[in-house]
Amino acid sequence: MTRKIYSGSGQADGCRGADFGVDKPEDSSKDSSRLSRRKFLRAVGLGGTAPGQDALAPAALTSEPSAAATLGPGAVPIKLRINGKDYRLDVEPRVTLLDAMRDHLGLTGTKRACNHGECGACTVLADGRPIYACTMLALAAQGKEIATIEALASGDQLDPLQAAFVKHDALQCGFCTPGFVMALKGVLLRNPHPSADEVRLAIAGNLCPCGTYPRVLAAAAEAAKASESESRSSRQSLMRSWALEERGHFVTAAKTAMMVGLPGDPRTVEVVPQNDGLPVWDLDYEPSIVGQEVPKLGAADNTAGRTKYTDDVGLPELPGLLHAKQLWFSYPLRGVESIDIAKAQALPGVKAIIAIQPAPGPSGGPPGAGEGLTSLPPAGRPSLPRGEVLAAVAAETEAIAEDALHLIEVKYAPLAPAADANHEMRASVVPAQEGSEGTPARAKPRVRERGNVEQAFRGADLVIHEGAFQIPAAYPVALEPSACVAAWEGESLTIWATTREVFTLRNDLTKALDIPASHIRVIAEHVGDGFGAAALRCATIAARLAKQAARPVKLEHDRAEEAWLAADRPPATLRIKIAARKDGTLHAIDFRAWGAAGAGASAPIWMIYRCPNVRTEEANDRADEDWAMPARASGLRQGTCVLEQAMDELACQLQMDPLEFRCKNFADHPFLPLEKMCQLGAEKVGWHARRRRGDAGAGPLRRGLGMAVGAWPSLGASFAQAMVRIYPDGSIEVVTGAQDLGAGTRTVLGMIAAEELGVTLEKVKVSLGDTACGLAAPPSGEGRMLSSLGVAVRRASRDAKQKLSQKAVVAPSQPDGLVAGDAASSPGPSALRPLPWTPEAREMLSTPVVGYGESAETRADHKPPAWAVQFVDVSADTETGLVNVNKVVSLVEAGRVMNRLTFETELMGGVIRGLSAALFEMPVVDRQTGRVLNPNQRDYKMLGAMESPPIEAVIIDAVSPANSLGVKGLGDLPMMPTAAAVANAVANALGMRIGELPLSPAGVLAACGRL
Repeated sequence: MTRKIYSGSGQADGCRGADFGVDKPEDSSKDSSRLSRRKFLRAVGLGGTAPGQDALAPAALTSEPSAAATLGPGAVPIKLRINGKDYRLDVEPRVTLLDAMRDHLGLTGTKRACNHGECGACTVLADGRPIYACTMLALAAQGKEIATIEALASGDQLDPLQAAFVKHDALQCGFCTPGFVMALKGVLLRNPHPSADEVRLAIAGNLCPCGTYPRVLAAAAEAAKASESESRSSRQSLMRSWALEERGHFVTAAKTAMMVGLPGDPRTVEVVPQNDGLPVWDLDYEPSIVGQEVPKLGAADNTAGRTKYTDDVGLPELPGLLHAKQLWFSYPLRGVESIDIAKAQALPGVKAIIAIQPAPGPSGGPPGAGEGLTSLPPAGRPSLPRGEVLAAVAAETEAIAEDALHLIEVKYAPLAPAADANHEMRASVVPAQEGSEGTPARAKPRVRERGNVEQAFRGADLVIHEGAFQIPAAYPVALEPSACVAAWEGESLTIWATTREVFTLRNDLTKALDIPASHIRVIAEHVGDGFGAAALRCATIAARLAKQAARPVKLEHDRAEEAWLAADRPPATLRIKIAARKDGTLHAIDFRAWGAAGAGASAPIWMIYRCPNVRTEEANDRADEDWAMPARASGLRQGTCVLEQAMDELACQLQMDPLEFRCKNFADHPFLPLEKMCQLGAEKVGWHARRRRGDAGAGPLRRGLGMAVGAWPSLGASFAQAMVRIYPDGSIEVVTGAQDLGAGTRTVLGMIAAEELGVTLEKVKVSLGDTACGLAAPPSGEGRMLSSLGVAVRRASRDAKQKLSQKAVVAPSQPDGLVAGDAASSPGPSALRPLPWTPEAREMLSTPVVGYGESAETRADHKPPAWAVQFVDVSADTETGLVNVNKVVSLVEAGRVMNRLTFETELMGGVIRGLSAALFEMPVVDRQTGRVLNPNQRDYKMLGAMESPPIEAVIIDAVSPANSLGVKGLGDLPMMPTAAAVANAVANALGMRIGELPLSPAGVLAACGRL
């Protein structure tokens, strides 16, 4: 017999606007062959068994009920067996297994990201088979043995696969890691020694926007090769590698000169005031921890599912937590006559509801953290932008909140059709002007000029290239959805949020809620990467709902809301005119960007090449529906893409090798390693075998090589504060208000403290992402964390050991304890000898010793950029239009490398993000409504494990004179030249230039005249 499931008025698993054919009472007479949600769920892998073991072993399936039963509306009792334990709970029939585990049982190791079976973050094992928990109803999971990430580790003892993930740094932000681990565990249970192709296929449905696929494949390969005993041995060896050998080597005094540059080509420079007053870690310095390969702090928690992200905040720490949903515009509107919320308020389970009137921020930019909230929007407002929020509801469950949204009645009128999102650049024909009513305002162009460009182009003996390039919109596409949790205690508010700037968000909330900053605490201890996304506006909405309901409230974006409400980088058209003399010397560049390329699009023009006559002009359209916000490398990626393609075109016209042409025109920078990087990369990719354009063969499969150069400007240091506590038991805590978005900031800050204090890293804990610490920190990202926070942490460590040396005294018979006396009289800058602490020393320190450090804000205009050179080998099929990347060689110089393991992971991840943008990523926009038609991770294609090519990462180890650490900052440098290198390789293969991204099959076929 069949069971009928009553779905209510909402959709199962949060599918907005989608109908998977859930069987409703009125559907019982319809054709039984119709695709229902239950049939769909079964089709994606709910049936069948597979071998397993312990908690992962399959259980016998229970039979269907013998009598017909109608389940719902309302909660029904179910029994689930998860990780070897039986759970009884009451859930609505539409609740998925994922939501039942997370919201009812507190098993948050399984992550919620897409809710549509598109990303793999929620992968669990059902009877030994990997399935997506978001596509299985909790009812359907009865009788199955469910295993989650929490089942793999036994206390601190990691599973061999998890240990391999830690060892190979197969994670960045770590949000997708549990899904990858469970997908691979399912394969290893069936076949302990899978082939490389089987491993790739196993994770083909798992996405990692951070680009950790090479590391994941390496971890899987090791786990597949090792036996259980070998794995345990490797884990013990791994644990020992964390506890690095203690050494007492320190710089003996602050230097007036430092050795910088490349180890094979050192140069002596005088130390400038920006050396922070600390002894310099230059080429003469021999670090004991810094520069080593060190697994991330907290990596074991990531692989075991113990790391708590914002959406994981809930049970049991916040009893009574409500779930909120937003009613938002899916296209631009004009005028709101009224909002009727009476029916929604009357729905059982609804605890709070507000109507929202967003207003532009004070600078004319996008709304801040919920500015301008009122109970009802005023009638007759001229227009409201796409993606703004009308109302929000907090209810006992997310499904009830969804139901309430359908009961809100809004009267509005549509606007005229929206302009084409990929509009042509009008900078040369449309003057900058203030917008009038109904017309988006245009910002005044930013113009920079050197020499006389107009006159330079009239010169004789010139070869000139001119071209226009289309750059599509870019979305941050972080796997962790934007989320926030608000909880009031009296007049004090605590906000957990997915943000990269807790202090900025606190300041926004202070203005929006009109309460003192001292009454607001913002927490973002772990963030699933941000890729430049701005602080959440939903924080204010959650706070107001929580205040009204007198209960904590969680508000999370779904994927459609991420596309509409989160920050993005709208499209742009860029034009460049470039000239060189016939001897290959650059003579003039005229660059114009109009649309939304954003600040910094012209920066590569000024950094990379030497040219006497340069003019750049850039400005944004300020259209309501397309605010230009940071999104993975901001405008630098677009500018680099245009410049490097133009350099290849000009080299072709000059009949010069593109590599030779670039080397002839590199700018004059101190310690410039670009020529050495170009030579090394050319050897590794086989550049000598590169054919002239169009000579790649007569068959349909054409081979091509391309290269490009990128630069990341040094942004200088921002004001930052840090604190270091030395506890009586010898443990050390580093505290600051920054966030770690996955690049390894937490680990590197711990390494700096351990290096300065002369202790092992295992004794250091790093606490981040909490305004309660009261220690200011700049927003995470932009490559300035080390030059700012790194210096502050080092100064705090130095301050702590100086205080320790002044108060600690031990008996002469304890030479390995503490050194008494003033720090200045110590044999080195360290006032500590290597720990462990002696019993006498512990008695002397009944309270922690606390050190404070700051870094001052510095200018960046005199500091050398970080550099990247990439070589790409591609194959382009002229019959199918497919572009396949065969190999990437990526060389990076970003100053001293603090942690080689995480640095290399970030380098490869940046390349993969760049490849994804070059080949796949493009929002599709409806010209009539401005509506994004692919706001999900199924239709917004990204690079996956199956498409990920071999990447050879080459680190050019150098020391920069920018600060006492010798660092520059990596930032988004690795992805900067990728798109241009791929485009140049495709042009080399096809013999023609495709002037837009992505390099899709349709674009290739059109260029070949086959479409």
